[in-house]
Amino acid sequence: MKIENNKLIEGEKLKAEKVDKKKVTLDAMLEEQNLNEETLREEGDFYYDSTKDQFVLQIKKDIKDASKKEKFNNLKNHSKARTITNAIANDVVIEEVKYSNEELIEIQDQFFKVNNPELFTQNTNLNLDTINNRLELVTDSISDGLKKSLEDTYGDKLYVKVDPSFVDKHEPLKARKDNWNQLGAGIGMKSIIENKLNFCTTAGVARKGTQYFIVTAGHCVGEGGTPAYQWSVPVGTPHLNAMSSGFDFGLVRIDRANELTGGRYATNGYYISGESSSGYDAKVSGAAKPYTGMPVCKSGITTGYTCGEVKHVRALHPVTRLVGIKVESSNAYFASNGDSGAPLTYYSNGIYRTVGVLSASATTIQYSRIVYFTPLEEMLDKYGLTYYSSNTKIKL
Repeated sequence: MKIENNKLIEGEKLKAEKVDKKKVTLDAMLEEQNLNEETLREEGDFYYDSTKDQFVLQIKKDIKDASKKEKFNNLKNHSKARTITNAIANDVVIEEVKYSNEELIEIQDQFFKVNNPELFTQNTNLNLDTINNRLELVTDSISDGLKKSLEDTYGDKLYVKVDPSFVDKHEPLKARKDNWNQLGAGIGMKSIIENKLNFCTTAGVARKGTQYFIVTAGHCVGEGGTPAYQWSVPVGTPHLNAMSSGFDFGLVRIDRANELTGGRYATNGYYISGESSSGYDAKVSGAAKPYTGMPVCKSGITTGYTCGEVKHVRALHPVTRLVGIKVESSNAYFASNGDSGAPLTYYSNGIYRTVGVLSASATTIQYSRIVYFTPLEEMLDKYGLTYYSSNTKIKL
């Protein structure tokens, strides 16, 4: 079954370009008040509503900082945005909310530290519900006492949704396949886990100081000093598996002697359909933070280049304690075994930026349309890494 094709790629590009044009308006509104996405998340949030084809800019009703309050009030009143008023009506709407993105994330991160994870079933997920400005705990079962206790404690910051049919086992997805001199995103790799070969996908290259790493999922990183392979040639050794700290993020240190003719290079190559003579069809030009409604695509060794939409920018599972971006696709074959570690990308202004690293599906079936991705920019910040996005190839 051939899933990836040029019509799909071009269609998703057109969709992304359409959304991006509207986001230009949102960015212009913020810039006129000397604001940006980061300050917005401190005092609100934003998301793209695909049903209405517009962005929703959320601003807190109660902003403590006087300087920020004035700037955001200017946005609400449109008093200093006259030049783009007509565009605002079509592309961006403003709504008042009670809580900021940062406030809700702080509660989410602490939730299973103050609430015993053992009280929740395997089929439970704690999502950052940007659209409704709250956290959403969805589960297949919960006691009446615990449900009431949570509602009393968190009030309107948390919505508890009980759905007996909800299944979210959050099991890692395990499974293009060749030996590459030029390392990049969307190609295959192998590692040894519990004496078995593990098949995964690369999300690109990162560096720290003079050391270079393959970026992939944490559960794709092998054990101890066992070699990692790309594809059948040793390329490096395990360096980081961040699953114990709540993120399915992994690094393979590129330190094995090169066995291929022509040397080995770190590149910003992005494998989409493999129709380019060099193998890479595009380039990754850095990392990006997700927003709810963001149109995104992933490129893995099993299901290829498939696309979906960000449903929750942050979801937290009580059993695995893993943080992930929840992406939903209309494609039933969105991801499968072997796609783990694949880059989740956002196409904007003619460039691709990587948003996440494929972690797990929401079901145990072979293919899934609901998949979780580890937030890449958060990982780069956490571990002091630089995502390799230079057009210059570096010989390793």
